This record gives sequence, structure tokens and C-alpha cells, in this order.
Amino acid sequence: MSTDRNALRLRVLGSGAGGGLPQWNCGCPPCRAARSGDPRVRARTQSSLAVSADGARWVLLNASPDVRVQLAAWPAAAPPEGSLRASPIAATVLTNADLDHCLGLLILREGGAPHIFATEPTLEAVEQGLGVLTALSAYGPTKSTALNFHGEETMITDRDGADTGVRVRAFAVTSKVPPYAQARGLGAGRGELDGDTVGLLVRSAGSERVLAYVPGVRELDERLAGYLSQAHTLFIDGTFWRTDEMTSMGLTTRDAKVMGHAPLSGSDGIIEYLQRFSRADRWLVHINNTNPIHFDDSAERRACESAGVRVSYDGLEVTV
Repeated sequence: MSTDRNALRLRVLGSGAGGGLPQWNCGCPPCRAARSGDPRVRARTQSSLAVSADGARWVLLNASPDVRVQLAAWPAAAPPEGSLRASPIAATVLTNADLDHCLGLLILREGGAPHIFATEPTLEAVEQGLGVLTALSAYGPTKSTALNFHGEETMITDRDGADTGVRVRAFAVTSKVPPYAQARGLGAGRGELDGDTVGLLVRSAGSERVLAYVPGVRELDERLAGYLSQAHTLFIDGTFWRTDEMTSMGLTTRDAKVMGHAPLSGSDGIIEYLQRFSRADRWLVHINNTNPIHFDDSAERRACESAGVRVSYDGLEVTV
């Protein structure tokens, strides 16, 4: 952990995948344990991080449907003393247009949403698929900026153009177009690396230490490794333990890869892949409700920890 006063500050707002833990309609073992108050299992809200270069202005990395609860539970997110209507949340950067990553924008509508940064394909899905930007504009000023996804650095500013001190480099990763966007024909003809899903390299303008944030990825290739090798702290897709995790339970006919996620386990899984980045502080995020690593005494959790990979949780705070 860095002690540099210019370092990037990070808070995990939500560590779960879509639906959180427990998911409202799910009776899988982790969901049942979370409902019963089993101390081995933490409840989780849906995936989002908050980062800051100065500890005063914060940038959301994804805006989950649970954002109101997440911010209400965090004193640093409260309006400044004496202010009637203000927030330290200055901007939002989306990694894709999945519902668990973008619906929180609608929760942030009062008085105008924070400045939204996303790739053109993500902005297209959010607006043409869901009408989010049009809806937000009815409640106050709305500003969105298309994010380059070829590794060029972007200054993250608030809605008025003031620099937050946060710098982001987005890079394309393989995943999927959200189902609602596919149903509307959005993304047709685009390749898997054409910006529907990105990872982020994030730093404070006053520091060269880098956070990598990749909550969804399917292919663990050398291109991805080139970006992750730059990270000092790494938060990566922990969605499924096994490729057939949900299909084996009879919960869906789509396996992890079809749903856009590499599994954690196996010789070609994320845990093994992360061994090449041993200099980085490595965390799992976006953990699906069915994943056995939710149990802190499970063999799967021990396998993660013995490999030097930790399981993040809501409220975790890290300095990069």
C-alpha cells in the first residue's frame, strides 16, 4: 500500500455481480447462507468502485443500481457541510453498458447526473437501448464524453470541466454486448474488441502508480497482459469459479464464456493467469452469487488466497 499523499484512493462500493448477494430470486447455497446471516458469507451489492486523487472529489467506476445504498453507507459521499444540494461524486466512468454497471446513473438524476465517460458503443447502448441520457436530461444538466479505448490517457473532469485529478486509460477487452442491446440490434457487425467492454488503467495525476480495473473479461490473452503488467493494484473479474457453474445447477443454458466471463479455476483460468502479475496487489471483484468463494472457509477461497489473490468486499478501502 502506498503512503504517497498524491496516491489514488479507492473504495469498493459493490463487489457482487448483477443481482448482488443474496440475489432477490435465488436459492443457491451462497444466497441461502447470506439470507440466514451465516458469518462465513458476506452480503454484497452490485459492482462499482469509487476513486479519488484528492480525497474530496470522487469518480465512480460504473454506477450500479445499488448506488444510493452504497453512497448512503459511506460518510465521505455525503454532501459537504452546510450544503443543501451537492455531492463529492464528480464523474462516472463506465466499463460497459451492462445493467448492473449503468442503471445507477438514473439514481443519480437529481439536479443533473455527474459527468459520464464511456466508449461510443457503450453510450449508444445506454441511450438507444435504455434512453438513459434522454431521461437524465429531464432532471438537470447532463454531459457525456466518448472515451477513447486504445490506451490513450483521458483527464476526468466534472460536468463543469474542472479537473478531478483522476486519469484513465481505457482498453478494449473481450466480453459481450448486453442482452437488451442485442435485442435491439445494437452492436451488430462490431468485433469483440470494438469497445463494447473495456478495462481501465487509473491513476492520480500526482502519481505514477496505476490501478487496473477489469470487472468483465472473457479472453485472457497477451494483449490484456500488456495492460495488466502496468498495474500496482489490480481488481479483476471474479464472476464464476467454473465455466459450467450456472449450467450445472440448471440455472441457465449459457456458460461463463457465453456470458462474457473467464472462469477463475483451471489451467486457463484467471487465478492461474494472475500469477504472472505477482508484483501487483490482486483482488477479485464482480463476484456472482453462485460462486463458492463467497464462503470464507471453502476450498475455492483457500485456493485463491494461497495463490496470492484476495476476494474484495463492499466497503474495502485501498490506497494505490
